[in-house]
Amino acid sequence: MKKNREDKKIIFKVLSLFIVLVSLFLLLFIGFKYGLQNIISETRIDEISNILNTKQRISLGGYSVGIYKLFNLVLVLISIKAWFFVKKKVRNKFIRLIIPLFFISFIIKYLFTLYACAVSCSIYSFVDWLISFAGGFVRRGLSGYLILFLSDLLKTKPDTIVLAVQTFFYLGYMVLLFCLIYKKKINFLFLIILLSPATLRFPILDSAGAGRKEIILFFIFALYLLSLEKKKNYSFFSNLLFSLLIVFATFFHELIFFYTPYFMLIAYLKSKVENQVYSFWQHSLFILLPLLAMILIFLFGRDINGPIIGADLVRRGLSSEVHNGILDPYWNTYWIKENLHFLKTNNYYITYSICTFLGLIPFYFFVKYLKYQISNLKIFSTLLLLFVFSSPLFLLACDWGRWLNIHFMLMLFSTTIFLKDKDEITESEHQVTEQFTPHLFQTSRVHKLSYKTIFSVIFFCYLTMWYMPVISYESLYESIFINANISIFFNK
Repeated sequence: MKKNREDKKIIFKVLSLFIVLVSLFLLLFIGFKYGLQNIISETRIDEISNILNTKQRISLGGYSVGIYKLFNLVLVLISIKAWFFVKKKVRNKFIRLIIPLFFISFIIKYLFTLYACAVSCSIYSFVDWLISFAGGFVRRGLSGYLILFLSDLLKTKPDTIVLAVQTFFYLGYMVLLFCLIYKKKINFLFLIILLSPATLRFPILDSAGAGRKEIILFFIFALYLLSLEKKKNYSFFSNLLFSLLIVFATFFHELIFFYTPYFMLIAYLKSKVENQVYSFWQHSLFILLPLLAMILIFLFGRDINGPIIGADLVRRGLSSEVHNGILDPYWNTYWIKENLHFLKTNNYYITYSICTFLGLIPFYFFVKYLKYQISNLKIFSTLLLLFVFSSPLFLLACDWGRWLNIHFMLMLFSTTIFLKDKDEITESEHQVTEQFTPHLFQTSRVHKLSYKTIFSVIFFCYLTMWYMPVISYESLYESIFINANISIFFNK
């Protein structure tokens, strides 16, 4: 009883400190940098309508986003402090309180982004959902066909249906991910992966990545992973069912196909963790059936009839801006030579090599310190095969940030397989951190404090001082660092 009371007192003190810090930082931020009046006046629809203008990377309403970034900075600081400086017996309880705050803040910011895209009729994240079969069978047309059908049936504007669909899939996979990890023991490396700018915070830091169709893939992948956790997905019928779901999603967007090997990967990893037999041919349905859909799309629906689809949307009351972006005949045609020239002249190879390296760091150490010993060669070979399978996307389109984010998100989901249940009796839950930062646990108290401070600064910098853009137009510094959380202190 006394221990429980002490734990509650510590948690209460930490949360009270958190509230005071947030309030103080908000007052300082508002008073000295912008002022409340500026925040309100600068949040304009014309800024929102330019959300995809890569020269204006500060997302959604200019200055008011600074408050959100500041809130996340404080959460990151509190999380790092909790892990390195809070006693072990309350650390896990505290982290379990912090993670829901991160999820809630992500969801609020993301939904605000979706609403802004719907209001401004974003030519990519919004209009892409409205590609339909108005001019015949085309790739990505199934989503628009179903949305317009619901719009007519419910006598509701298409933009409302799009917003509802985007919200459903985003909330769906976020809730599923939360269910996968909430009752698990969270080690520090997984916490870094969860909060990395390459995973959940990617569409938060660059709003051009919000509301895109990969959220369908994340939802199906999370659902499949949850079914593996419940041990209900080892039959041929259940694998066939999920394969058909992937086929259905491929008609929403062809990118789904290029990430299907991840379904085979997590089924294999789960079989190893559970010491069960893995059937390669049974799980190959995840690739073979969507491949048939891709062949059908390539033969009969490769070109999007942009002018016809756009005219149909305008007739339904949408802005004439829908003719731009994906419905522009130039942008929905694949030009490999022109795309490669664009990549070369806009620092893509350097920018995204750095982003890939930074994104992979926590995953590498997470896998390296698992009790399931996996050689570096196997890790490298698996990653190489996964990236090679998705390479057509990198050759045909310039949204390299999105393609990398999908890899990192699916890898995030996959790592949840190795997390232990909180009630499971295992070695010290601090084992991974001890292996990763041995000097923290093998030196004197003074040196231990110094090492903790150094590692705290390193992890804080990793989580806040870089980001991965959807499209790189700027210089190397602007591409990676200009929109990071920490930028609110340096940018006008």
